[in-house]
Amino acid sequence: MTAINQRIGFIGLGAMGEPMAANVAKAGFPLTVFDVRPEPLERLEGLGATVAPSARVLAERCDIVLLAVVDDAQVDATLHDGGVLDALNPGSAVVVHSTIHPSTCRRLAAAAAERGIGFLDAPISGGANGAEAGTLAIMVGGDESTLGACRDVLDAMAGNVFHVGGPGMGEVAKITNNVVLAVNLQGTLEGLRLAKWSGIDESTMLDILRVSAGESWVVRNWEAIQEMADAHPQGRDGLARLTYKDLAFAQAIGHDVGAPLPVTALAAQLVEQPLIPIGDAPTRAARTAP
Repeated sequence: MTAINQRIGFIGLGAMGEPMAANVAKAGFPLTVFDVRPEPLERLEGLGATVAPSARVLAERCDIVLLAVVDDAQVDATLHDGGVLDALNPGSAVVVHSTIHPSTCRRLAAAAAERGIGFLDAPISGGANGAEAGTLAIMVGGDESTLGACRDVLDAMAGNVFHVGGPGMGEVAKITNNVVLAVNLQGTLEGLRLAKWSGIDESTMLDILRVSAGESWVVRNWEAIQEMADAHPQGRDGLARLTYKDLAFAQAIGHDVGAPLPVTALAAQLVEQPLIPIGDAPTRAARTAP
């Protein structure tokens, strides 16, 4: 079977999943899709994808199933309760793009192996713009042979694919990335607040940061980050909960391997702050009130 003839299934067509699936379709792979919402299904059907009535039926039709749902519970429900692992044929593969706990990946990889099914944890970074452009970074945990079988479809969605170890290690890499992101978000927020409350226009301060030592991906994309937070299906609070989940995972992993993460712990306590608008400075009376 040539790579382009691999039958690909994609489950979970949210802000990231839909454009990722669209790139798979545009690359010429036979694509079957499933989601609980009809709108992305209709749009992908317009690109030539086939809509499945359930996750299990999708798995019955596919050689590789890509999964981009929200959390551990949804991944578990899709693969077990949804029947994906039971419906796939031996020699097929599951690729989980969700950010979940590494131990969940190791457990699911073992369950897949019992059925002769390959398993990769392959979380993503790059935002909705990267998903649309096909330039995502994908961090992969799993064995080399399964990655080799899935490499072409991953390349259709990614600018960079990194193999970082066995099952669960892709998640460790993604959670590490999210720790750095969360700390940078908090630092940028506080810096911009300091500047604005002291009388420097926020846009001017961003221009300064972008050509100075404070430059970062967060600074370069600050406005887009705010727009994404506003547009999140569960609002800024929902995005904050996802950020907290990832930081909690990081602290648990750090505890397991003996890595002290004091700044991560502080960022977790302040997790809502990077997603709250900077706001205006309090009045002088408020600042000097006893």
